[in-house]
Amino acid sequence: MSSVKTEWYIRTYRCDNGIEYKTKFPVRETAAVKASYSRMRTAVRRAEKGATEARTELGRLLNCNFTVGRDMCMGLDFSDEALAELERRAGSGDRDALYIEVGKCMSERYIKRLQRACAKAGVELRYAFVVSDMDGVTGEAVRVHVHIVVNAEAAELAAEKWHEGGVWARPLYSHHQGDLQELADYMIGQVRYFPNAKRYKASRNLKKAVAGKPVKARSAAAELTVPSGCVKIFRSEYHAGRPQHIRYWRPPERTGGAARQRGSRGKKAN
Repeated sequence: MSSVKTEWYIRTYRCDNGIEYKTKFPVRETAAVKASYSRMRTAVRRAEKGATEARTELGRLLNCNFTVGRDMCMGLDFSDEALAELERRAGSGDRDALYIEVGKCMSERYIKRLQRACAKAGVELRYAFVVSDMDGVTGEAVRVHVHIVVNAEAAELAAEKWHEGGVWARPLYSHHQGDLQELADYMIGQVRYFPNAKRYKASRNLKKAVAGKPVKARSAAAELTVPSGCVKIFRSEYHAGRPQHIRYWRPPERTGGAARQRGSRGKKAN
């Protein structure tokens, strides 16, 4: 029987707007895992995935690809006629069937229509959206709708090509140093859980946060700390034996700009 030891690892993700995410998570190191580099990488990746969630994934994407005060958050509503047509296509009045059909409407019709319009206009399109039929606070069922974040260059076309109902739009805003994690929390908080289904959809051209190399924590009991000179935004409560997350903003003068952030791949986390 192989021996099992739990080690704690730390990984840092750096976004282009100076927001950094740091996660501490446990990895079960069996004898077989320790003996194989590829198995170790797989074990670390799976452990880290289990310690994060869709909110964090979307937050990192937003922070890497969209800018406060410039790019747009839009709400897309469905008219009674459009909703009736979606129910007909779904072949059922079932809430789950309608939800799935709305997702198809977005991916197979609206997004493709918008992509064609942007290509014709010579405009880049970057987006991330969620389909919601749930109140994010109470969890109660609400009329199905969509939240989408889109780059400023494509915002006008995004509104113009929505043919299913009303549209509202406003520039992205943030309460903390341009951090868009709160918006990601808001969006994902309104999405119902479906087994094995991704809670958000995003364009393939979105940049991903620069991931530092996972490093072993000096102590399994140590709490994560914000690096010197950085501004704390969020720090989860510390509980022994459970993953911990912090998020902070690193001032540009301490990083030498985005170029140095990108060049910091693989440096040891503090």
